[in-house]
Amino acid sequence: MKKLIYFILILGILFVGCTENSASPAKSENSSSQTNSETSSSPTNTEKIQSDKLTREDALKILKDSKLNHQPVKGALTTLYIEHPIDVNHPTRPYEENQLLNTMGELKAKKVIYIVTLNTIRYGNTDQFVHEYKQETHLTDEGKKYLETNNRNGETLVRTHELEIEKITGMVEEIPNQKVKVEYTLIQTNPTPFSILPNYDPIKLENSATLVKYDDGWRVQ
Repeated sequence: MKKLIYFILILGILFVGCTENSASPAKSENSSSQTNSETSSSPTNTEKIQSDKLTREDALKILKDSKLNHQPVKGALTTLYIEHPIDVNHPTRPYEENQLLNTMGELKAKKVIYIVTLNTIRYGNTDQFVHEYKQETHLTDEGKKYLETNNRNGETLVRTHELEIEKITGMVEEIPNQKVKVEYTLIQTNPTPFSILPNYDPIKLENSATLVKYDDGWRVQ
């Protein structure tokens, strides 16, 4: 009798297990089909960019993904010529000289430059000799992280900020569904240790670009 009861219990356990296993694939298939339907119903960024009509949001995304975004703002390291006594023919020289000395002193404290003082240069007239000290600025290893490659006139250019595209201010469709002129504003972001340097070139915080629709979608011309 006991053997019969044990046999019936084992059959019951096996039956319940088979029932659960057969139900699982159906549940899995239902969840899979639900996920697929959700994915197919939500449009992707690529679909938006390939649409004939661009919205401001689409245009802003295209610009932010392009090389126009995060352009470097540059400053130049200056070689200092310090005169003693000060030349009276240049009344602003003490102020300019002190400004440069303070700026270079701050950069030196940030450990991005070091200064080399060269031999004294002497020149004079009938009244006096003027001593001129030449101080060259050089980048430390830390400062070289911000070095820009296009140095002009023998000057060392470094990155002070970046220009980030902020928002779209206007759009004009030049060729329907093919070519759009976009106007936008920029802001200065990501200041570096060299952000105290004056800008080497004038910067524009308003600009424009042309977006053209190619076979693979919209791009900056």
